[in-house]
Amino acid sequence: ECAWAGVRCGSDDDDDNEGEGSDSGSDDYVVTSLELSRNGMGGKLPKEVGALLGLTLLNLERNEVGDSLPEGVFGLVNLKAISLGANKFQGTISDRLGDLTELRLLSLYSNGFTGTIPTTIGNLVELVTLNLFSGTVSPTPNTLAIITSTENSFVGSMPTEIGMLQKLEWFSLGYNSLTGTIPEEIGQLTLLEHLSMTYNGLGGTMPRSFGNLTNLAFLNLAGNSLDGDTSWFDVIAFHKLEHLDFRVNMMTGLDLENFVKEGSDKLKWLTLTGNSLAKGSSIPQAIGGMTELTVLDLGDVGLTGKIPESLGDCSKLLALFLGSNELTGTIPSILGDLALLQVLSVDSNKLTGRVPASLGNLTSLAEFTVFDNNLSGSMPASICTLRGSSMYMMFASDCLQDDNVTVPSVVCECCDMCCNGGFCCFLEFDSCFDLSSF
Repeated sequence: ECAWAGVRCGSDDDDDNEGEGSDSGSDDYVVTSLELSRNGMGGKLPKEVGALLGLTLLNLERNEVGDSLPEGVFGLVNLKAISLGANKFQGTISDRLGDLTELRLLSLYSNGFTGTIPTTIGNLVELVTLNLFSGTVSPTPNTLAIITSTENSFVGSMPTEIGMLQKLEWFSLGYNSLTGTIPEEIGQLTLLEHLSMTYNGLGGTMPRSFGNLTNLAFLNLAGNSLDGDTSWFDVIAFHKLEHLDFRVNMMTGLDLENFVKEGSDKLKWLTLTGNSLAKGSSIPQAIGGMTELTVLDLGDVGLTGKIPESLGDCSKLLALFLGSNELTGTIPSILGDLALLQVLSVDSNKLTGRVPASLGNLTSLAEFTVFDNNLSGSMPASICTLRGSSMYMMFASDCLQDDNVTVPSVVCECCDMCCNGGFCCFLEFDSCFDLSSF
């Protein structure tokens, strides 16, 4: 077996050897590694794997292996890495997981595991990477990532024993069904660089112990029910932070000045939509110093004031969401300098004036929504030309006539969707709807 591809054997007095042709049943050689990822394998993991007592690596990632994990796996106490992500495993995780105290990597993402996370996980004090994520997603913001699958469904609360995993650097629990609060003990994981708890049912307030996680580069708490006053959160404490996603929670009192300031210039992704900023919050002029930003989502957060000209300095922006706020003033023409912009959403505000012709420079634009404002005039020809050059663009504006007037607020001959007040129509499909359901 030692000659088989993906099988590595070792002995007490030699370094690991692969493909040596030795008899793995001899007294001298034992199987130490099964590296069988991306092999198109199906079926189930045989219980005989529990006899490989010298195994330090078990990697079956991205196959079609299913059924439950054999109990014998949890007797392989020399294991340092288990990578079973993107398979079809099912069932619960045994409490005996805590016996694998040498583990440094545990990756079970994108399977069909259910039940609770065993409290014995606190025994795995050597863990550096823990991935129980239920779907697949690209964490890099150079393209707009979309969740493509959801399989795992861990339930219950996060065990407080998580705080014992103090060597942990990478921790993902996204897209499960966890409930309860985030334990204060999370703040003991001071080496964490990546933390994702996205789209669970976690509630309560965000623990102040998060302030201890100063090595974080990636923090995603999106899609939970976190609430309470979070005015204490200050991004300056996280000097390595590049990705911050709090969207679709119920946090209150968020101070935008604590996110957009000198020292936050490493941020590439900032999404707060669906939470509540402190009353009267506006976009700080300092936003122009965040030159690494690729995604900025401040939709439906209670913004007031004007869109600052300094946003035009964020030249790497791919997506800008400012819809469903109380923004006033005009759309700055300098936004037309954001050559990489793919999405521009300023709908459902109190913006006035004309749509600037400079937005026709945005040749990468795929979505542009300006409806439900107080805009006037005609849609610039440059934008209609842009609309005609893109088969993927969604273009929505206020261009329906009011019952009491003969001319719509914005004349637009190239919109996909025209609105008036709380009513919109998709022109191509002759389909209309109440804007409140959009």
